[in-house]
Amino acid sequence: MGKLRKKIKQLSNPFSSGGGGEHFQASVQASFVALMFTGGFSPCLPAWPIKSVSVQTKHKGIETDDLLVEVTDPTNNETRRLLAQIKHSIRISKSDHQFGEVISAAWADFNSDSFNKGKDVIALITGPLSESDIRDARSLLEWARTCQTSQEFITKVNLAQFSNKNRQQKLSAFRKRLGDAKSDHPISDDELFTFLRHFHLIGFDLDLRQGLTLALLHSHLGFYVKEKIPQFWSQIVDLVQNANKNAQTLTAENIPEEMQYFFKERPPIAVSNEFAVGDSAQKWFDDTNAGEIALANLVGSWNDRNNEDINIVSRLTKENYDVWIKKVQKLLPIASGPITVSNGVWSIRNKIEVIEIFGTSITDRDLVEFKECALKILCEIDPKFELPGDQRYASNVFGKSTKYSLALRRGVAEGLALLGNKGDLLKNCSVGATESTATLAIRGILDNASWEIWASLSHELPQLAEASPNEFLNVVDICLRQNPCPFEKLFSEET
Repeated sequence: MGKLRKKIKQLSNPFSSGGGGEHFQASVQASFVALMFTGGFSPCLPAWPIKSVSVQTKHKGIETDDLLVEVTDPTNNETRRLLAQIKHSIRISKSDHQFGEVISAAWADFNSDSFNKGKDVIALITGPLSESDIRDARSLLEWARTCQTSQEFITKVNLAQFSNKNRQQKLSAFRKRLGDAKSDHPISDDELFTFLRHFHLIGFDLDLRQGLTLALLHSHLGFYVKEKIPQFWSQIVDLVQNANKNAQTLTAENIPEEMQYFFKERPPIAVSNEFAVGDSAQKWFDDTNAGEIALANLVGSWNDRNNEDINIVSRLTKENYDVWIKKVQKLLPIASGPITVSNGVWSIRNKIEVIEIFGTSITDRDLVEFKECALKILCEIDPKFELPGDQRYASNVFGKSTKYSLALRRGVAEGLALLGNKGDLLKNCSVGATESTATLAIRGILDNASWEIWASLSHELPQLAEASPNEFLNVVDICLRQNPCPFEKLFSEET
């Protein structure tokens, strides 16, 4: 390891060396700090709360030293780590000197005693990447994570009819740079394969003031800070820049007191505004079938003057709507009960309390049916986008409205957020089934979605993002790489 350490670049503090990537690095680090503050999750790691964010970690014996993110499982305190190097611009090639330095540092950390193989991960976080790096290098890394053996992986990359020359060149670049880092003897296929399974390539467009990453971060902060959000973001970047000077570890407890004020308690924005715990929970159970309440809670809200809404409720409950609604109506006289109705719109309140009490009534089959209903509802393009932009405000006059009511769309999106955040309360569903339902629903709704789909979901996007943050950001990242990008058309059409 002595020779290896000499080969690794002595990474300097970015504030002493300067350079155009300094602000990009601080912005990337600040994005993880913002996610920690707001209860968000780190990419490449399980959806566990972020415990700490450390910067400039060489003094801890970590060579991949720009960023260290630690997440902790709240049920058993298990910790996972993301080690990241941040480069504004880099090429995945044999000849790129920066890439060689990154791989040398990553190889040293990968073989250190503190690295937990199979659980910890290493990432290269970048700004602009070439189309080849985006498509081929990332595909290569995903193949490594989906293959069972090194032989299967190498064979897959070398198959002309399955792979391509660029992917083979990317693999050769990794092999060359890992061989340079190892130095004592050539890298074996097993060593190469195992390393690539732990290595990630993440793109951030934080070098753009109008980039999507910054817009999403501002949206996330907006749930806590109601005004002057860009200025508050700048405060977080300033906090991180000071942390870089001191090679500091940031936690929710050691940030300035004036910033802690905004993040003392995470607001329940993902599902419903009415979480007050009633005093008649047992009476709810006595007066109606638990399954009726549990299924209604997934739907969230619907309009019984809309036949398409009624059809969805009947499909999910597997019962004639007129028969089913009579059971639900029994709850209306209860002042603190979970059901309300106004102008034909039925709504569930106290959603978390309802799922805590009646979640055991939901089964895997209910989840499958709910996901299919969610896809059917939320994949609908609002027909108002058939009109010219200056006429869309009057879409109802032109008879251009969605088949399903806004109440049902909102309710189903909140139901997905419930599954993604409170799925552990559905005790009779298979392990991981609720999170999988939310993830697959987000993927099915947004993967390869047109700009009209994104525009049609403008009211539901916060709930969909909360349902499965990692999958939501993955889909957004893929959309940014598409040519043409649907967001370009969206922003040109919608103000």
